[in-house]
Amino acid sequence: MDNLHGKKNWLFMQDGAPAHTAKTTITYLEKKCNILQNWPANSPDLNPIENLWGIMSRRLNEIDIKTVKNLEKVVREVWKNIDWLMIENLINSMERRLKLVVQLKGDCINGYF
Repeated sequence: MDNLHGKKNWLFMQDGAPAHTAKTTITYLEKKCNILQNWPANSPDLNPIENLWGIMSRRLNEIDIKTVKNLEKVVREVWKNIDWLMIENLINSMERRLKLVVQLKGDCINGYF
């Protein structure tokens, strides 16, 4: 990212999961990049990847997986078959999502999309 946008001229985003907020993690990341901190964990309203994980989870739940080896194969297949247009739509929905969260004073926007 530094090569593309300049040294620390970009923002690293991660949610507030405990592994992401550990002192050692934060210390390391502060040396490497600008961090957007205090982001809520598993916040699909504000993080398109959470929606993508949900889509993958629903697709995986439709498949009868019997072994760890089979699980690894199926996860790779499901990921490979994610439509890039869907990913672009999730990313492009961010401005609307943020505006709606502000309009709703932080309430969940589930059902608006």
